[in-house]
Amino acid sequence: MLRSLKSLERYKLCASDGEIGSVADFLIDDHRWAVRYLVAETASFFADRKVLISPLFFRQADWAERRFHLAMTRDKIKNSPAIGGSERRC
Repeated sequence: MLRSLKSLERYKLCASDGEIGSVADFLIDDHRWAVRYLVAETASFFADRKVLISPLFFRQADWAERRFHLAMTRDKIKNSPAIGGSERRC
């Protein structure tokens, strides 16, 4: 089934122990044309952080409910690499 990455933004993310946030964006490897990371927005869970989640942790998509199930705990996601506001940019 063909889906646009843009249409997946705002999908809910469910860790193995509860909801964790939503899809904010995707990081693409522009040499291989592959999704390298999903950018997860965890604002209501971990003080407005955006973290990177590898596609390797995706287990199931619930298209009707607009949510992705992940093979990660909330704690593992909390300790994932952050992206965004606190980064130093050139």
